[in-house]
Amino acid sequence: MSNAIAIMEASMISGMNILDIISHNLANADTAGFKREISVIQPFSSVLSQASGQSSTNSSENTTTYTDFSLGIPRHTGNPLDLTIEGDGFFTLESPLGTLYTRQGSFSLDASGHIVTASGYKLMGEAGPIRLTSEQPRIDNEGMIWQGDELAGQIKITDFANAASLQKIGSGLFRAGSSSSQLVTEGKTGLRQGFLETSNVNGMHEMVHLISTMRQLEGSQKVIQGYNDMLDLAIETIADI
Repeated sequence: MSNAIAIMEASMISGMNILDIISHNLANADTAGFKREISVIQPFSSVLSQASGQSSTNSSENTTTYTDFSLGIPRHTGNPLDLTIEGDGFFTLESPLGTLYTRQGSFSLDASGHIVTASGYKLMGEAGPIRLTSEQPRIDNEGMIWQGDELAGQIKITDFANAASLQKIGSGLFRAGSSSSQLVTEGKTGLRQGFLETSNVNGMHEMVHLISTMRQLEGSQKVIQGYNDMLDLAIETIADI
């Protein structure tokens, strides 16, 4: 009986973790460049094996979270400093935390003329941070930034052999992990000026996932309640004897 309760406990803890992930995805459904999180639960046989050797199962051993790097749909904004990466790769940023990467292409100019994110992190070019004298540059498909006939720089796009190795640090930002291998884009990735990549969250899919998770939690709760009722009956029966 204790093993069954441990399994139900692990199931409910995993369900609560999944609800947190779904809530986070839905809250960022309108966030430009947001990449949804996916939860993967261990097979039932693995949980059963763990529960047979201990009274409870750690939730961190049940659920693993991954980032879905599938592309969002470009949305036209008309802002010359809004950029979308067509294909794989990330904008490269200079920050106090070191080099960071993002798919969120909403930029502006700071007081010194550098192209920066909302957090003030500088957009990197092939030759370093990019500095402009105009808020109306022309940016071509290869990331070349033009101010009139003058070339101001080229935006640096960084790709990785295994994007799953990137560490998600929040606000649409990623840090390269120890196993992250950078790749040269070699023109495979293009840019679209005046567009922002939308979130890849599918609201309908997340709502269906939310409902199924709630039903799973309700089922686990009923099983635990059933065992509790059985224990109450057993105690009453023993008392009568």
